[in-house]
Amino acid sequence: MKITQLTSGVVLTAALVAIGASVAGAQETLRSLAEERGRYIGAILNSQWFGGGLPGQYEQIHKSEFNVVVAENEMKFDATEPSQNNFNFNNGDKMVNYAKQNGMRARGHALAWHSQVPGWVNNIRGKDQLLAVLKNHIEKTVGHFKGKIDEWDVVNEAVNDDANHGWRSFGSVWFQNIGAEFLDSAFVWAHKADPDAELCYNDYAIEQGIGPGSKAGFVLDQVKRWVANGIPITCVGSQTHVEDVTTAKEFIGAPDSLRHFAKELAKLGIKLNITELDVGFKSGINVSKEDLARQGQVYRQFMDVFLEEPNMGVYLIWGVSDKWSWL
Repeated sequence: MKITQLTSGVVLTAALVAIGASVAGAQETLRSLAEERGRYIGAILNSQWFGGGLPGQYEQIHKSEFNVVVAENEMKFDATEPSQNNFNFNNGDKMVNYAKQNGMRARGHALAWHSQVPGWVNNIRGKDQLLAVLKNHIEKTVGHFKGKIDEWDVVNEAVNDDANHGWRSFGSVWFQNIGAEFLDSAFVWAHKADPDAELCYNDYAIEQGIGPGSKAGFVLDQVKRWVANGIPITCVGSQTHVEDVTTAKEFIGAPDSLRHFAKELAKLGIKLNITELDVGFKSGINVSKEDLARQGQVYRQFMDVFLEEPNMGVYLIWGVSDKWSWL
């Protein structure tokens, strides 16, 4: 949902309140507060930024308030390899240069995903041919940004949404034509291309608990397998999209569940990142002060987990403002 009636300060204000800063006076920033604690807090660069389609204060807010950055769409497969073996890193380079100029950590999103895959990939059916395509894409992309991207979402949203979670088979060109081995291979290839980059598995709805049959429980089991088998994974990304804060079921208990997940990953030596946090409202409602207060409290609850669990890596909001949001 896109909330066009809200000002650019809504998410920022909620996050400032969450971390404990005084919004009045505005001398403390999210960035300064995070850096005092040795932490990374960030927001995407919305796609409009790459073409100069956002007001001037957007960039000023972004670079003063945040110390980690990721592109909304510009480093996905369809953007970086629109035709076979013809790569376009222009926007990725623009983001990396912006990060370097402003002393920011840079995330790469995402190497292997079933969505936003260019049509030419979907036309390839042979297992060996598709493995070669994925290998080439990862090696060329990670290799191009070697030493510049600190952390990659290597595999994105590979778990299905069925009651009994397993790997996503329907609608995934990678699983349907290669099988689950593409996941292991993707991490191995990414690590070989840049041994110093941190490598994440990233997914949504994993903040909702690790009980039997849960998505997070399935992910945790897979991480255990990867660690036991020496697959070079270093982090898990919890997207943490709360699409409707006006209903309790979306988020009640989610911060505590995410904390539990963080503790289980810590036992494996794996970081947990909040990679795509947003807290939305039901479409069409008139947003009240009470709604905004509830939104801020949800941001705060996730911030508490981020600050208190030692293996949390980044806290990244999927947009500087509610005005520019995929929701």
